[in-house]
Amino acid sequence: KQMLTVKSNPDGANVSLNGMPIGQTPLTALVEKKKDMVIVLKKDGYREFTQPLGTSLDPIAIIGIGSYSLPLTTDVSRGTAYQISPNYYQFELQKLDK
Repeated sequence: KQMLTVKSNPDGANVSLNGMPIGQTPLTALVEKKKDMVIVLKKDGYREFTQPLGTSLDPIAIIGIGSYSLPLTTDVSRGTAYQISPNYYQFELQKLDK
């Protein structure tokens, strides 16, 4: 797992990660590491905001594996060898047109 911090302007946006609610902004949450991650912010009166999160191979996962390729393959397929990078996001929400 990995810590992820999400802030928005204005505060109070509902945050989902890969379709699962994780809280409201501002928030810092411990989330599962996966290769493909998408964050969605929703707040009444504002446009929904969707963005893929950047991920990279976690160097600690690679170092911990050493010279064994089988565990690395397993970790990569499950997504646990990846980390969210960066792990801090700040979003500006846009008001809906009236």
